[in-house]
Amino acid sequence: MTSKPPTCQPHPVCKTLRFRNLPYGISLQTLRTAIADLDQRQICDPNDQKEETEDNTIIGSSLTQSADTSSGDLSSVATICFGRLPRFIENQLQKRERNVDGDIILSIASQRNRILVDDDFFGLTPLYWHQDWDFDIIAVTGWDGKAFWSWKPSDARHMWLRDWLGPDLVSHCCRVRIFTYGYPSKVAGSKSDATLHDHGQRLLGFIKAVRTRDLKKKRTKPLVFIGHSLGGLVIKQALKDAHYSADGGYQDISRSCICLLMFGVPNLGLDNRAFIDMTKGQPNEQFTRDLGPESQYLLELDDNFRTATSDRPLPIITIYETEDTPSIKFEHGRWSRTGPLILARAAIPIPPMKIVNMPDHLEKHFLGRKDHLSKIKRCLSRSHEVSVFVLHGMGGIGKTQIALKYATTEAKAYRKIAWIQAGYEQQMRDSFQSIADTMQIEVAGQDPMDSVFSELSRADGNVLLVYDDIDNRDMLQTIGTIHKARWKESFKVLITTRDKQYCTFATRDSEVHPMETHNASQLFLELLGDCSSTRSEMKSLAATICDKLGHLPLGINQAASYIKIAGIPPQHYLQQLAEEPRYTLSYMNDWWPYKKTVATVWETTLAYIEDKHPYAARWFFLCSFFDKSVPHSIFVQGYGYYQRMLRENRRDYYPTMHHISWLFDTLNPWSPTLMLHFVRELHSLSLVKQSSQPHGGPITTIHPLVQQWARMRLPPAQQKSYLLSATSLIYACAEELRHSHDTQRDSTAAYLKQKWLVCHAYSCIEFADCTLKQSIAEIVPADCTVTFALLHIHEEKYDAAQTLLEAAIKHCIDERLGLLNAKRTLALAFRRQKKLGDAKSCQESVVAELANREDEKNPEKGGLLRAKAELATIFRDLGQLDDAYAMQFEVVKETNFIFGEEALESLHELSCLARIHDKRKELEQALKIDEFVLQKYRNNYPRRSEIFHKMKLLAITYYHLGRFGDAASLEDEVLQGKGNLYGADSLEAANAMQNLATTYQRQGRLNEALSRYDDALAIRRKLLGESNEQTQKTLRHRAETMQKLGLDANARNAQPRVDSGFGLV
Repeated sequence: MTSKPPTCQPHPVCKTLRFRNLPYGISLQTLRTAIADLDQRQICDPNDQKEETEDNTIIGSSLTQSADTSSGDLSSVATICFGRLPRFIENQLQKRERNVDGDIILSIASQRNRILVDDDFFGLTPLYWHQDWDFDIIAVTGWDGKAFWSWKPSDARHMWLRDWLGPDLVSHCCRVRIFTYGYPSKVAGSKSDATLHDHGQRLLGFIKAVRTRDLKKKRTKPLVFIGHSLGGLVIKQALKDAHYSADGGYQDISRSCICLLMFGVPNLGLDNRAFIDMTKGQPNEQFTRDLGPESQYLLELDDNFRTATSDRPLPIITIYETEDTPSIKFEHGRWSRTGPLILARAAIPIPPMKIVNMPDHLEKHFLGRKDHLSKIKRCLSRSHEVSVFVLHGMGGIGKTQIALKYATTEAKAYRKIAWIQAGYEQQMRDSFQSIADTMQIEVAGQDPMDSVFSELSRADGNVLLVYDDIDNRDMLQTIGTIHKARWKESFKVLITTRDKQYCTFATRDSEVHPMETHNASQLFLELLGDCSSTRSEMKSLAATICDKLGHLPLGINQAASYIKIAGIPPQHYLQQLAEEPRYTLSYMNDWWPYKKTVATVWETTLAYIEDKHPYAARWFFLCSFFDKSVPHSIFVQGYGYYQRMLRENRRDYYPTMHHISWLFDTLNPWSPTLMLHFVRELHSLSLVKQSSQPHGGPITTIHPLVQQWARMRLPPAQQKSYLLSATSLIYACAEELRHSHDTQRDSTAAYLKQKWLVCHAYSCIEFADCTLKQSIAEIVPADCTVTFALLHIHEEKYDAAQTLLEAAIKHCIDERLGLLNAKRTLALAFRRQKKLGDAKSCQESVVAELANREDEKNPEKGGLLRAKAELATIFRDLGQLDDAYAMQFEVVKETNFIFGEEALESLHELSCLARIHDKRKELEQALKIDEFVLQKYRNNYPRRSEIFHKMKLLAITYYHLGRFGDAASLEDEVLQGKGNLYGADSLEAANAMQNLATTYQRQGRLNEALSRYDDALAIRRKLLGESNEQTQKTLRHRAETMQKLGLDANARNAQPRVDSGFGLV
């Protein structure tokens, strides 16, 4: 009997590794030799009498060109199956969650090469590569699958995609490349919250990268996909997204697909009960729930996939189980398929699609809006009647997302949900046609709307109709009459629109506002994901960015997408938003799921306004240059100034008049009521919001992103034109307030009436600086610049005022009066900065020029007197008291002659003379004047706000004379008056508190002084900040008082420092 030679039994595969970064052109034998050189041991027992020379450690392999061409250099990639993992590899590689990942050094052709090694196979791995391939095959593994192991039997040496499929196809004259695709699909212990959309986008990105060179040469090859389990859903999502993408590379992938081979793909969902237990509390728990047997997402994906591939024949081969399968069960410390048998999905009847034509971009980070959802549910839950709920609000505010959330969470309450895109007539007709196609309704030449309504009316249960994004006013009649007449009792209607007119036939309606602050910040952080900044820094940045975006959901989504894709820190986004709003708000990347961006979402609405209501459109653009809240008093006061200039025949004298004439002359006669009537469509279509001030008239509010968009929509020439109109209106308003309150002589008193204009002036200045890259002084008339500079001065921004005025003087050509006003105001800015020499030089030039022009027609009576009085004040501050007294005395005498002794102008100049007496230590003379001035105010002008300033001046004189009781009595009256006028927490009240506290201290009433200092300190800290000079001054006086009370410890904490002056404000 002849015996057989001893042989080794085939060994199962122990580990399969992917070797990347191999030198291009290396042979498989060279690679095997390099590995064998490092490990010479064989699998077979050395006692076996083996004569073969084969290295049994390696029992299967492939070597192809690498699919990764990102570095620009060609390389090779290998897959190697080991019967026993060589010890040198096991020792060198890192183990990460039971996977291996790292690099090794192999000597190849006498060179040491760093080779990347892993066993997760993430991304595309080429398994077979014919150099003259005709088409590509891409295999996508399933849930909790392995990109390599999922395609081979566990006890076999071969892998069919690698070892059999390629050679078989080539033998039939089909030359191919074959890839396997891996992605993070772990179930238990997963840390990923990726959705099907995320997985599909990553797959598209890898495929596009490997086909880029062929795409550039316009010779891409056909594609065949093989999907297993979840991998089939990823393929469907990717092909659907590619079809609708604007990216040419993605569209090519969609067009190139010629066949799908699907193995056990849960198109109708799977029994996910065990998987929910497995993923409970993990980031992928919601993803698991979305794969259930009643998944609306999968039904919609299937519908959208069929629509996306309906333009061509696409063979789809489906392989599925027909026998019951053991379910997943946790026992003996592990999950295994030992649970009860479950029915094969193929045996379950395909349910009719419940939500038809629904868009697929419901945000997984949906936050808040519970109030809206509950209102919709209450309204549409009414039985035996048609219920209509209208969600209205500005574009991008989240109306569609709320409707999507309601439709998906309340789907069980409806037999059918039909989603109708209703932006315009043709789009709505296409939606009804799509619904008819999906529900297989025979239209037969009829209007698809009639056929769909007829079919839906036969449904056994309630039907939800969602009319989304109705912005066309022309469709109001169509929906309100024709459609409404076809709605049955079982129909529940949800409408999203910007047009409040659609509320006319609503059962109930609700206006959607920007997100709440905490929800907006949380949404931004969730969308952004991990960031290098610390959590506290990110929270602060998120709040700042969301404030800049006005808590608009679309803007927040777009910002997070921009930051992630551009790879910039959030801080840089804020800077770029300020410097380049046009580019930043227009940004749209390949993954952007919406059709519109912040820069385009309001276009349809404004185009309608421009066509039908041109005055309203111009008014809207004008308002966009102000601060976001525009009180209508700015138009009322501006109109008062405009009419006064017309009555005085001075329209052509001031350049500002020309820039606002269109605003008032278009409506004749202009009135606030008529203006509101002409711009009402802006409010009705949600571009602006109309409301009332707590203690004033109407106010128009513009969302900050709408404001940014409106400005950047204009070409540069129109931007300057509207900026001129806005600044001219601010100037006109300021002048009218100064005139109507008789505060021409007192800039401080005037500022208190004009203070509400500051934010609007700053808005114009910021636009000129950041967008036009010019100083506003180079664009607007000099008088406008002077008004803005005065507001800067009273806000203690002296450097900014000086910069504006110097630019105005440099660029002022024909406006002689404007030039003089700019110089006068510059002198004031110098004086406030203690640059008294510069102030004197500047003011003397003004006085000299006005003296030469006094015989000319001067529209401001007494202009020379005011300039002299200002120069006298500068002399006083310089200590040139004789010169100051002589000039101010002359001003008082001439003012009395022109206006009368008891006129406001005369009293003001007389009070200035008293200040010079005070500086000259002529306190009795100062007292006599101050008492006279205050008495005249009490008799003739008791309701004027500056009376409290006159009281304060007299109190200072009392203080200097040592009459502290009289000073305290007056200062207490000032505190009460300013508290009533400006508020108990205003800076004006804080100034009065400090003065009263200083007087109390000199009286020895230390506890009362300390109490007043504490009150003043709290206000100044809140409004000015800790480092402000006035805050520090209050701290020093408070510390001094505490020392006198013997509170040394507290005094040290308050940073005591002796003040050299009286401390009076």
